[in-house]
Amino acid sequence: MTTALCFHCGATKFGALCPCGTCGGPASGDSDLDIAFSDHYMSVGSLKKFGKIIRQIARQTDDDEVRMWSFLNYVSIYHSSILTVDTPPELVRLVEPILQNIDLRAFEVVNKRPRLDEGPPPQSGRSSSIVVQSVFEATQRRIRGFCRC
Repeated sequence: MTTALCFHCGATKFGALCPCGTCGGPASGDSDLDIAFSDHYMSVGSLKKFGKIIRQIARQTDDDEVRMWSFLNYVSIYHSSILTVDTPPELVRLVEPILQNIDLRAFEVVNKRPRLDEGPPPQSGRSSSIVVQSVFEATQRRIRGFCRC
């Protein structure tokens, strides 16, 4: 089964599309995003580092939408090979102060080849950039029916 990032509390959870066992928070509602932040595509260590960012953001706001947009902005700025976002203008004034008040450090994301992908396995410890769009396309074709929540 998949280990994934909870966008609510920052814990790692069992199943990208399942509720978090720590906080009970649901998946994001965007299955592509949920699966992109899972061990299908990144190491558990990288997921835990992203979780630390979410926990820092959560200490600054209780608003789920602002927390999520703050995290997506962090990823867009420091890990743009994963995703980029255009924050809705009405949220920019709420997100920017949060990102200014937390310890934002970029780190190397250790990526993994999708388990269900064909081809030779990746070399152990090898890092490479992922492009979310291609990750999402592969995921949409292969993941349906594999999560038993």
